[in-house]
Amino acid sequence: MASACDIVVVAEHAVFALPKVARCLVAGVGGMFRTASRLPFNAAMGHLLTHREFSAQRGYELGLASEVVPA
Repeated sequence: MASACDIVVVAEHAVFALPKVARCLVAGVGGMFRTASRLPFNAAMGHLLTHREFSAQRGYELGLASEVVPA
């Protein structure tokens, strides 16, 4: 969902993940292409293919989140 937004403000305890990948399913076309276009290639592939989760701070560093705020 976050990859489809223009501005993403997340709490510092938030975690980014693709739940479909955890169930051995391919992420939906929108989620896959948007994530791949918003993140650096290596981070996007790690996220899309291995169900690697990352923190709000890491999402900010990669450019997925616009701002991280205290909860």
